[in-house]
Amino acid sequence: DMLKQLESMFFDARTREAEKVPVDGDVDFDFRIAAVEIRHSILYGELVSIKDDSRIMVYSEGVADVQNPGGVAQVVLREEDRMFWERCIDTIEDDRPVCGVGNPGIGKTTTTIYLLQRLIRYKKSVVYTIRTSQDAGSRPDIFYELVPVVDNEEDVVDVVIKVYKMMHCVIERIPVLRSKEGVYVVDPGEFRGSCDTSNDIRGNQFIMNASNDETHWGGKNFKKHRLGVRIDRWKDLEHTSGKKAGKLIHGSLWTGQQILVAKVYLGLGGVADDELLRRYRIVGGSIRDILEFDEQDFVNEVERALELDDIVVHGLMTGAYKFPYTPSAPSSSLVGLSPQDEELKVVTTVLKSDYIAEKLARRHLKISWYAVLDEGNAGNRGNMFESYLREMFSSEALSFSAEEVRESVRDKPAPPAPANQIKNYQPVGDGMAIGCEQRRTIVRVSNMNERVRTDNQHEFMFYSKDESEPLIDMIWKVDGGYEAIQATIRKDHGAATDKIRTLKNELGLTDEERLRIFIVVPSPRYSEFVTNPVNPLYDPVNKCACQDLMNVEIFHVGVSGGE
Repeated sequence: DMLKQLESMFFDARTREAEKVPVDGDVDFDFRIAAVEIRHSILYGELVSIKDDSRIMVYSEGVADVQNPGGVAQVVLREEDRMFWERCIDTIEDDRPVCGVGNPGIGKTTTTIYLLQRLIRYKKSVVYTIRTSQDAGSRPDIFYELVPVVDNEEDVVDVVIKVYKMMHCVIERIPVLRSKEGVYVVDPGEFRGSCDTSNDIRGNQFIMNASNDETHWGGKNFKKHRLGVRIDRWKDLEHTSGKKAGKLIHGSLWTGQQILVAKVYLGLGGVADDELLRRYRIVGGSIRDILEFDEQDFVNEVERALELDDIVVHGLMTGAYKFPYTPSAPSSSLVGLSPQDEELKVVTTVLKSDYIAEKLARRHLKISWYAVLDEGNAGNRGNMFESYLREMFSSEALSFSAEEVRESVRDKPAPPAPANQIKNYQPVGDGMAIGCEQRRTIVRVSNMNERVRTDNQHEFMFYSKDESEPLIDMIWKVDGGYEAIQATIRKDHGAATDKIRTLKNELGLTDEERLRIFIVVPSPRYSEFVTNPVNPLYDPVNKCACQDLMNVEIFHVGVSGGE
């Protein structure tokens, strides 16, 4: 009863405060309440760390839900989000319009409350809107005008807020937008055209928040220098000689670990970690896609989007594909943008999920190893190669000839030995079959060596992106032990004996069980490939085979890519 009374008192107080909010136009009461919540969040919202991780924070109480007028929400802010908005603010300080771009569902709109809070604390007046109107329609938009109140100590002590309901074409009526120092913050929302008004309003203070679609920011025109003010309605204002070119600032997709840490605050608290990683593996780092997860719809969408020409496929695999979109560009269901520099201005293309990488590799990455893999940017290509192997080896057991697979033997050749014997590899005489005996489900986990031990029905192939996992990229259980893959596109790869021992111990390998490790390389690398050390199963101190690793075997495999 007391809680109900407190809720009623709070609602009444908020209603009375909302009634005092000045408006221009026929503004619904929900937007007045939203104005009150935005003001409260700006003045009193405080960020606290989640699980002592200062890189992921949440507001200690609910803040204004800018997508749901009048509502409050828990807002998670990653270090990447803070950097994103601070870079946007830095850019307008240089008198440049800015568009913050990123994949849908990464939190650009949700975390806008942080941007508004920072702008006000920098003593900037702001106009904020989420567009809903269309050029061809008559639906007006809602605009929130926020003006900081500063005391004698130059501290912000209050925010004067007013709500406008009007067509976007008459926004010059809003006083803040008639000031050179005013900041216009616009989210394209449901608007299907360009929201770039950075050449129409008096000041250079313009921040847009948009998806990876040039339609929203006006394409190449946004990045051009502006000469003067082109709209007649501004002719009575002080003339400006020109505006600098606009800049794009890029946001980041979520990582799997970030989602696990923040899941309670993202509305995913009831979802088990394994299920979250399964969703993340399929749809990638969009919180919206994970919350609204529909596996079959997404799988169908990806299947349609994979119909790409060779030039686009090569661009995706090399990480060199250029944005903005063109008619032959991949669907945004396939790709994300990843910032490469501290200023978040240089960007590369990444595939949104492991599942997408596997399907793209399976369909398009065939025999063109040399063209795709033997260049720079090895990290991106290596990930693609690993994705290809997951899809390939989880589907069936594949046959390799004696020219495609060799075993790393345990004994060091006696000197003097020919150079080709120093490597101490021997062909597998009749070749061998490698891979799962039947189709297995690929599962991303946080600890694959722990999970694979429980797969007594031989249903899964496990992999992990945890850099602390020793030596291998994927593993599956078989009768009598385990088989594992280490993928590399390099001419050499580490195979430290201590890491092999750690892997054996983490698997709890008994003397009766066998572990076979296959180090798989593209066929052009096979003839020159070496491990470090060259003989990882050899004990150089006792000058004999490692006795505790007698049930571990290491093979090198050259993959031609199929037909």
